[in-house]
Amino acid sequence: MVLLLDFLFPEHTVQDVVKDERITELNPTTIDGRDAYQYKLEVAESSDSCDIAFATQSGVATFNASRKRTRTDPGDLCAIVREHTEAISSSLPPS
Repeated sequence: MVLLLDFLFPEHTVQDVVKDERITELNPTTIDGRDAYQYKLEVAESSDSCDIAFATQSGVATFNASRKRTRTDPGDLCAIVREHTEAISSSLPPS
């Protein structure tokens, strides 16, 4: 399993992120009081992923948990990415 923080894209907005045509599931949520989106992207047939994105003053912060479909690692990717995002979100610039 891989956890990534693709932090701060100042040239994009959250709306740019959620308009991605590869999104297969999109759910509005909140992270530490911030408006956010949790979503799944279809980027490769060989892997599963779950992402979270929210705005900060410095740009969009995106977080990703992914694994190859052939792996049998336990755990829900969305629960995993959410847990880690919540753990560090207070360290990021405000929205």
